[in-house]
Amino acid sequence: MVENWLLGVLASGLFFMISLGTAAIRQDKRDQAITRAMAAALNWSDLLSPLDFERYCCEFLRLIGWQAETTKASGDQGADIIARRDSVSVVVQCKKYAKAVGNKAVQEVFAAKQFYRATAGAVVSNATYTRVATELAEATDIKLFHFTDLIRFNSTMIPGMADIDPARLMPGEIQPEANFRSIQKFFYLITVLSALAM
Repeated sequence: MVENWLLGVLASGLFFMISLGTAAIRQDKRDQAITRAMAAALNWSDLLSPLDFERYCCEFLRLIGWQAETTKASGDQGADIIARRDSVSVVVQCKKYAKAVGNKAVQEVFAAKQFYRATAGAVVSNATYTRVATELAEATDIKLFHFTDLIRFNSTMIPGMADIDPARLMPGEIQPEANFRSIQKFFYLITVLSALAM
C-alpha cells in the first residue's frame, strides 16, 4: 500500500516537473500570441515605411492610453513621438531598421529628452540593439523597446501601473494558454486521485 502511494507521489512529482519544464514553451507561445495580437491590432506590415512606423507606434501608444502625437518631420530634435500620461512625458524615437540599432539613436533621444524637458525617453525599433546601444541606454536611463514590447510600455514608464491586457487587443489569440491551464489542472486532479486510490 505504501509502495503504491509512493509510486503515485512519484508520478505526481514527475508530472509536475514536466509541467514546469514546459512553462518556458508556454510563455514563448503566449508572447508570440501577444505579438500577433499587437501586430493585428494596428495592421502591422514589414513593408511599412519609417514614417508609417512612427505613426504605427504613435497609434499603439494611444491604444494603450497615452496622449501621443508625432512631431514634425524636420527639426524634431531627436523625438518622433511625444507621449503623455498623468504627470509623465516621454520622448520616443522610432527606428525601422534592417540591422541592429546603434547608440546614435540613444544619444538622440537622450538629447530630445533634455530639449523637451521630458521625464523619460525611449527608442522603439523593429530590430535588435547593439551592445553599445544597450550599455548607453542603461547609463542614461533610456528605455529600449522592440515594437512588440510596447505592450509593456505602461509599467516600464510608470512603475506600478498595470499594462493593458493583451486579450483586449485580440481576445482569440490568447485562448491557447487558458486551454492549456484547464488541461493541466485536469491531469493534476487525475494524478492525485490515482495516487490516493492506490
